[in-house]
Amino acid sequence: MAERYDLAKYVKLIGAGKFVFGSDYVSDMTPKELRARRQMEKVLKLDISQDDKEKILWGNAQRILKTFE
Repeated sequence: MAERYDLAKYVKLIGAGKFVFGSDYVSDMTPKELRARRQMEKVLKLDISQDDKEKILWGNAQRILKTFE
C-alpha cells in the first residue's frame, strides 16, 4: 500500500505556490476517490489558508498559463 503524506505539512513547508491541482491517477485509490470533485474536496479540507487553497486549485495554474500568452 502506498504511504499517505500530510499534504498540508508540505504546503506549509515549501509554499502553496509550488502546487498545482490535478486529477491524474493516484495508485491505491478507487475510481470514486479519483473523481476531480473528490480530490478538490480534499484540498478544501486541508488545514491551510483560503488563499493557499485558491492558489493550489486554480491560481497557480492561471499564473503559469498566463506566462505563455
